[in-house]
Amino acid sequence: MILNSDNFRYFREVIRFLFCILLLIPNFVRAQEENNQPDPSSFKDPFSEPTPEDSATPSLPPTEPPTAPETLVPPSTQSEAPVLPPPPKDFDAPVEQVPVEEPRDFQVPVIEKDDVPVTQDIVESEKFQASRTNRWNLMSGLGAAMNLNRRYQQFHVEASGGYRWDDHWEFAGLLSYRTVKDQLIGMMGLVRWAYAFNWMGIRAEVLPHVGMGWSIRMKPSGTKFSEGRFTTRVGGDLLFYAMPDFAVVTGLSLESFLFLMSNDTGSESLLKNGGPPSQLILSVGTRWMF
Repeated sequence: MILNSDNFRYFREVIRFLFCILLLIPNFVRAQEENNQPDPSSFKDPFSEPTPEDSATPSLPPTEPPTAPETLVPPSTQSEAPVLPPPPKDFDAPVEQVPVEEPRDFQVPVIEKDDVPVTQDIVESEKFQASRTNRWNLMSGLGAAMNLNRRYQQFHVEASGGYRWDDHWEFAGLLSYRTVKDQLIGMMGLVRWAYAFNWMGIRAEVLPHVGMGWSIRMKPSGTKFSEGRFTTRVGGDLLFYAMPDFAVVTGLSLESFLFLMSNDTGSESLLKNGGPPSQLILSVGTRWMF
């Protein structure tokens, strides 16, 4: 298209018309907003007096403020009861003696357990836990038999089995063997008395015992056991319990032979010629309970 004078004039008039329309649009929008605003005369103050329409709504009656409760004490009592001062103290009056119970020895409480009174004493309750009643035991020992009178220095080994029927008493059978120069095999019955205690937190027992039995002897130059001897024994064992049913044992016993019976000479008393042959036996061993 060629832009000449007529076309330019026409184009200028179109731009002017569009510009006028743009100027009229804001005025038209402002006039519409003013028409949409509410009438100031129709505004109602909510705090003003009610209108006849509002007066039809029933109103609540006014409430009265709560009053304080009346006192329960009559006024006459409050006004007529005088307040008297406390009476003066008489410091010369005798003081009332309050009876005081005299001290008495403490009694350890006793509880019933399985129809048997049990004392709540820690030492007493643990005293016989190391070796309870109605139980069997096995002991073994290894040591030396030292000469005290007309005997030899010998190697000694022994084993015993016993049964405790009481807190203190038990019986046992013992089998022993000694060698060096002559040989002895002994069989003996023992009666032991037990005393239990705690030593530095370790449960322990002392077992003194007495017993008697028979020993067979092989002479130093012999090849068979040809002599028997009546044997007595007195001594004691000290037990330290490493476990509830296991103890380490140290023993000391005196063993004597009172008379003998031989295939060659017959019976003979050993109390003469300087007294009975005797040995002091030292041993270390163990004890098991089951």
